[in-house]
Amino acid sequence: LRRSRAVHDVAGVTTHAPFCDVVIASPFGAVPGKGAALGVEGVRALVVAAGVTPVVALGGVRAAEDVRSCVRAGAKGVAVRGALMDADDPEAACAVLREALQG
Repeated sequence: LRRSRAVHDVAGVTTHAPFCDVVIASPFGAVPGKGAALGVEGVRALVVAAGVTPVVALGGVRAAEDVRSCVRAGAKGVAVRGALMDADDPEAACAVLREALQG
């Protein structure tokens, strides 16, 4: 069992990271109805605030460059839904994103 919490700012990380196995930084990119995008700098700030707790970026991660940006910002991984659901070939889209994650 893993404990995680979606956070949107440094205050959320400070409050929840000590009790989590993983912190979910959300949303990385623009997602209608999900608030302002964190972007690379926002994810980086949450990674720093999380210390040893791993951070996974979620929301608006749609392309390989988004994945690489999240990893460069310090995220240990990404969570993707829309990019796969909207793809004509979800399996191929997943392969491209996985390759970007693995470097």
